[in-house]
Amino acid sequence: MKSLLRRSVPFAFVTLAAFGAACSNGSKATVPTVSADVRLSADNATTAAAAVYRTSLLPLRVARVLAGFLSIEPEEGAGGGLVARDVQGPDGGTAIFTWDDRDGDGAYSTGDAFGLACDHYLEFGLDLTGNASFEGCRIVGEVVGGLNWTIDATLRLAGMEVVTGNITEQLEGSFVFAREKRQTVNLLSLDPAGGGGLTAGARTLLPGYSLVRNDYVTDFRMGLFVAGAIDDATLGGRLTFATEQPLLGLGALPDPSSGELLVRGGGGTSVTMVPLDFFTLELQVDDDGDGEVDQVLQAEWASL
Repeated sequence: MKSLLRRSVPFAFVTLAAFGAACSNGSKATVPTVSADVRLSADNATTAAAAVYRTSLLPLRVARVLAGFLSIEPEEGAGGGLVARDVQGPDGGTAIFTWDDRDGDGAYSTGDAFGLACDHYLEFGLDLTGNASFEGCRIVGEVVGGLNWTIDATLRLAGMEVVTGNITEQLEGSFVFAREKRQTVNLLSLDPAGGGGLTAGARTLLPGYSLVRNDYVTDFRMGLFVAGAIDDATLGGRLTFATEQPLLGLGALPDPSSGELLVRGGGGTSVTMVPLDFFTLELQVDDDGDGEVDQVLQAEWASL
């Protein structure tokens, strides 16, 4: 006998502002108004889950690493024009971190720009090689050493090769990037920038997405909230995805240990990604669109 999929609230369209509010309250996300057309089954469920991971959760992991450069204290006497320095990766590799202090005030401030050239820069389980930049920065507060601050910018990735485990992916595109430090939580969000969507190999993250990560200071947990749609040439069409239950885990580990991420395909078919622990997850497959689980597959986060 089939078991019921764990869904209780139908999807509805909301604005990105409403989505951000929902994330801060731990509510589930809603998908954009894009029609999915790839029928999902046990045959392609793992491929679909990997496609969603690499276009939503992986970019958040990369953005978290890159955002860390903006908290590096400027060298004494630096400022006034272009300043470049070599940064050693915590786990190996290097990056050239460039700061364009456009107002010459010797501090990170609104209007400044930042560039990164990574050479196998290793941190948080990622191996990064490629270029990134933060442009059009708006900074409120003291980013280095401050208790409360915000950064808004356009984050651009150019040929950013990302290696995690035995998986290699190349990310290309831009985001509206926001990073905020509060006393109890650090917020990171990625939203669509102008132009085309993010590409990850043969997959494109279509405009209309929202990717959010919260790091909770008091108990070292993290929460992930994602919603969007992808076009995957390998699968031959579009999928939509959204968190049904917040994806929760430990901030020091790359992947969540609880929650639900629903991937919708054509004809009402779906795959629900359900973390079992920090390393494994279930893929609950509804291959006929009747709202019930037809097959359950096991997968490892590292394989996605």
